[in-house]
Amino acid sequence: MFFGCEDEQIDQPAIAFYPDTAVEATEGDGVTYTVRLETTGIPANAGTIEFSVTNGAFLVTDPVIQNGSMTLSLEAGQTSTFFTIQVLEDNIPANYEAKFEVTQVTGGLSGIANGTFTLFVSSLDLACPEADQLERTDLSAARTQLGETLTIIGT
Repeated sequence: MFFGCEDEQIDQPAIAFYPDTAVEATEGDGVTYTVRLETTGIPANAGTIEFSVTNGAFLVTDPVIQNGSMTLSLEAGQTSTFFTIQVLEDNIPANYEAKFEVTQVTGGLSGIANGTFTLFVSSLDLACPEADQLERTDLSAARTQLGETLTIIGT
């Protein structure tokens, strides 16, 4: 005798990010990134995929992130769905990660195969001296943060 999953759950597919579970982007690059999810089988019933989104303040998504959450619909027989992301200029001098984590599936989906997508965002606001500023700076006695003296070779 078999005990465990209900018969209806055995035949229901799970959802997974495919083919990418992570992408690297640059803030304000104007690129629209498409994030695809696929099912492990053909769902007999319509369902939804709910996400929690971390660090989504500087993202434009379709569907829209609302209160740190986002929801996608999946029709019966549909084996893939997607959402899109654009990264805005954020004026924050740091790189960051935005995470999209599947928190719940309903309807024709039984579970989550791989449930986290990460967007690594490179900041354009990191401090970097201009080339002409470097040329005017006397680096002959420069010291590192550890107190070591740098030796400058060449002109």
